[in-house]
Amino acid sequence: MWTFAKIFSASSVSGFTWTVVWQWVTFNFKKGTTEKAARDLVTPFEKLAVEMLPAPKVMEATAKSGDRIVKTVAMYGSSDDSTVSTLPLSLHDRAHKPLKDAENKVIKPADAAKIERDLLTSPVPPFQNVTVSL
Repeated sequence: MWTFAKIFSASSVSGFTWTVVWQWVTFNFKKGTTEKAARDLVTPFEKLAVEMLPAPKVMEATAKSGDRIVKTVAMYGSSDDSTVSTLPLSLHDRAHKPLKDAENKVIKPADAAKIERDLLTSPVPPFQNVTVSL
């Protein structure tokens, strides 16, 4: 990452230590969906959603006249480069975590090479969003 930042004259560069995976998520709000039902449907996706999720109160109002379908993108980290077959992520899934659960870590350029070696040789590196400030 440090080399990339130097090539493009960036003041900092960030990246995740795990593979970042994205998947489409489709929410189906049936006619007559209540605010509580809409909240129950979208809440498990709060840490996964890239965009804002539909507001439950708004979905209740718009679903009064008919069915509504909303699509969004879910992103998560994968320690083993795999994707999951169903979303939201299971609480017991140790190989996949929402991007918002990544530990934010800022490092100095002098430490970058050592930290990179440590991450590359670790059987399962920690899930981090690493920023190198130049």
